[in-house]
Amino acid sequence: AAVVLDARTGGVLAAASLPTFDPNNVTAAQMAAMNRNDSGNFPLINRAVNGFYPPGSTFKIVTASALLAGSDAGFTTDCNHATPLRWAIGNARYSRRRIADDEGERAHGTIGLRGAVVDSCNVYFARAGIRLGAKDLRTQAARFGFAKLPTAAQFDAALPEIAFGQGEMLASPLEIAGVAQAVASGGKQFAPTWKKSVLPKTTEVMTPDAANALAEAMASVTQTGTAAGRFDGLPFAVAGKTGTAQNDQFDKRSHGWFAGFAPVNSPKVAFAVIIENGGYGAQTAVPVARAILQRLPPD
Repeated sequence: AAVVLDARTGGVLAAASLPTFDPNNVTAAQMAAMNRNDSGNFPLINRAVNGFYPPGSTFKIVTASALLAGSDAGFTTDCNHATPLRWAIGNARYSRRRIADDEGERAHGTIGLRGAVVDSCNVYFARAGIRLGAKDLRTQAARFGFAKLPTAAQFDAALPEIAFGQGEMLASPLEIAGVAQAVASGGKQFAPTWKKSVLPKTTEVMTPDAANALAEAMASVTQTGTAAGRFDGLPFAVAGKTGTAQNDQFDKRSHGWFAGFAPVNSPKVAFAVIIENGGYGAQTAVPVARAILQRLPPD
């Protein structure tokens, strides 16, 4: 599924969901089969709007915006895969034996917010979530309008995982495109609209300074980070964030994400792409995003 928004208004420019069907060319028997989900791939669900998935590392944009909202913008930590995590919410005590990045990936060492976005460091954001606390992170996430925001109790118990987009956190491609749009527009998120005549509702989800810091980090993702070189050759620069969301259901592969905006210096479109069970976002969602931008020049 994919969604493209006008970064300046929140207007939906394009939305696609696969598998799909032509409602003007479907038999009663075919519709009955789709209602029963005979194929097992839920063709009647509009995944762009109503498909909810773990957002994976695209949610790190939200966690980073929470850090930038307070006194923790300069937070650094030693990214290693061996140190246990411990945190407390009231009288409750929680712990994790370890948090790691991709299997076999080296630890990032001492790292700050920008580097953690560029290199997509799970350990950094897990510890950032603990530093922020469940209440503050949930409050910031709520500003973005996620429909399936975990409960306060779920945030408490799965704080490190939620901070890097796993655990109980779920989001749709439309919602993640809205996160990218907020960064592109200097911190103002426009409620998505399907008609040009509708004036969008505007919410300030982060300060302009925070949005600029995130925009710079996301621009580096496509230059030196997890999507380095993937947009070379386009007539404009692209900013974005890759994501690979673990999927425990039926032992299927992870979902691949990429969300971002373009052009970097004067954003006109924001977008999100998810490849269901596609594996790594850099390998599956990024090429789709590039193909979309090639066909939809943001001019």
